Parts: sequence; C-alpha cells; structure tokens
Amino acid sequence: MRIVFHLGVHKTASTLIQRTLAMNAEALRARGVFYVNTEMPFVITRQRYALRKLQTPWRNPPPKDALSNLNAKILRKAERAGAHTVLMSEENRIGHPLYTELKLHGRGSFYPRAEACLTHVLAGLPEAQVELFMLTRRQSALLRSLYSQGMRTLSTDLDIGGFCAAVDWDRFRFDALAGRIGEAFPDATLRLRPYEDIKADTALFLRDTLRVMGVRPAGFAFPTKRVNSSPNAAQLDALRALAAKRIAQSEPERSLRRKARRIILSGPRDGDRLELPDWAAKKCAEIEAADTYEMNPGLDWRKLAKIA
Repeated sequence: MRIVFHLGVHKTASTLIQRTLAMNAEALRARGVFYVNTEMPFVITRQRYALRKLQTPWRNPPPKDALSNLNAKILRKAERAGAHTVLMSEENRIGHPLYTELKLHGRGSFYPRAEACLTHVLAGLPEAQVELFMLTRRQSALLRSLYSQGMRTLSTDLDIGGFCAAVDWDRFRFDALAGRIGEAFPDATLRLRPYEDIKADTALFLRDTLRVMGVRPAGFAFPTKRVNSSPNAAQLDALRALAAKRIAQSEPERSLRRKARRIILSGPRDGDRLELPDWAAKKCAEIEAADTYEMNPGLDWRKLAKIA
C-alpha cells in the first residue's frame, strides 16, 4: 500500500490542496485513495497535538511511538475500505512556520525539528511504502508571505527588517531541508514540487500537484482560489501595535484578534507592496541561485542526493 504524506510547507497553498481533496472525497474513494483528512479527521487533530507537545519548550515531549497505534488503525481502516493508497495532507507535520519558531524560540528557523516531527508521524509505518511530498517556493516570496501571515496572526511585533534579521539564514534552504529529511528516512521517497506557477493557472497547478502526489485528477472539481492580499504599510503598523499589546498581555486575546480581523478586512488594498530590505533581498537571491533542489515538478530527491 502506498502511504503519501503532503508536508506543506507553510504558505504554499496547502489549505487549497486540502479543500480540493475534500471536495472530491467520493472520487478519491472510487480511485482507491483513502484520504485520512476526510475519513478520519481526528487523526490530524491527534497528530497536531503530539507535535505541539514535541515542539513546545516547556512541555514534556511524547514518546517516539506515541502515534504508532493510530497509524495502525489508519492502515486497517484503509485496507477494509479496499484502498491501495493512504493520503494525508497537513502543513504542520514538519514543524512550526518560521514566525512561530521566532515567537517560541527567539530565532526564525526553517523547520529545525522536521526529522523529529516525522519520526513521530511515521511511527510504525513501513518506510519503504512512504512517499513524502513537499512544495517549494522562492525564498524571497516565501519570506514576504510568512511575515504577512505572522502579522495577521499577531505572532510578532517586528517590522520587516527586524523579522529578516531574526531569520536563521544558514538553514533557510530547501536543499538542506530535503537533505536532512532524506538522510533521516533513506527508504522513503521524497518529491518536491514548485509553488510559484500557481499564479499562472490555479486549476493547472492543482492538477499537476495531485498527479505528483499520485492522484489522478480527471473529473475533479476545483475551488476558486481566494488570494490573501499582503497588508499595506498602514495595516502593518496597526497590526504591529496589536501584536505588541498581545505580547505584553495588556488586552484580552479575543479582543485583539477581533481588531486584527477588522484591520485585515478593511483595506485599502492599493497600498505599497511589501518589500524586503535590500540586504535581505540580496541574501534571498544568493540562496535561490545556490539552492540545488531545482524547481522541477515531481523531482525525486534521491536523484539529487549526491549534489547536496
């Protein structure tokens, strides 16, 4: 049985992919695909809870086999359903996004505990049957999106310059991340897929992405992508003020989140585009030029292992 894990990363249309799969649950069943998010949604919740314990500094980490019984249940139910493929999609499976790492650990690291997280998630599964799928994105665009999302969630009160200064630039590379995962799970298959081409044709991006995941998308319905515009300068200033209150705990959390939603929805949408500081943009360009993962749809990382 194939066991396919969509790993994200954050801000690469993970929610859109999950919506597409959920919309086509009947078609997936007919194709012999057991989509865990729909068939056993509590599994995703249990995994999130275990990984949150693993990554929160003040909590005791769960044992490495904490999810093995849960994985055994997934396989048994998939076999009873007559499925040949188990599919899960969850962007938090390799760790927190960069802005959460910054909030919890004081450093904007790029999935520093990916191997530990996946060790828990894959507990008890036959590694040779596991296929890991990860979307990639140019670091410059990814960094802007992560900062915008960090502001929307009031996770940081830094300006874009301070946020970039807190990034662990030595690890902000997809080839390094893929190499670490490949080394930790040498018998599993890891495939990479670029996110950037979603801008050209959302439906085409979704079809190609599903094919790389091993799902035949013929006849699927596709949702309309809702684009979240980046906050403009005025909105960012207002969100930073709310984030500072949240960090200082000077106002109830619920009240701050309501205000943040109003700021995000209010616009205007014609403000200046968020730009990285010149030094950070240059750093991103250097990483993008050197990153050896290559933006090649469906690339099997093992073919590039020697390059990394």
